Amino acid sequence: MKEKAVLDFDKIYHYKNTSNIITEEYLSFIQTIKMIFDRWLNNFDLPILNFIKKRYITFIHKKGDEGNISNYRPISINSSLARIFLKLINIELSYIWRFIDKKQFGYRPKYGTIIPVIYFIKKI
Repeated sequence: MKEKAVLDFDKIYHYKNTSNIITEEYLSFIQTIKMIFDRWLNNFDLPILNFIKKRYITFIHKKGDEGNISNYRPISINSSLARIFLKLINIELSYIWRFIDKKQFGYRPKYGTIIPVIYFIKKI
């Protein structure tokens, strides 16, 4: 059976399980992708920001009456390349986090807004 190709936001035809293929074969083209992303970042290419933010929203029926909108839940589908790009940015930022003060809670993974409140209550 032939796989169905879909044109994604990044203008690449993706086939079923494209993300899995990218994950399995990443060593063969990761340097090329990184070079493209580095060029985007070094040139501060603003169209890339729109590329990353672009999403396709679709609604999935949960249960009940199909005519009632509250019986649907939205899901967001974004580009495979955008996910890779965001992952690379996250990896680059992870090197910076070790230099940030331990009491800096914003913009750090696993440090939500509740943690400073807990510290404040302990000090009282």
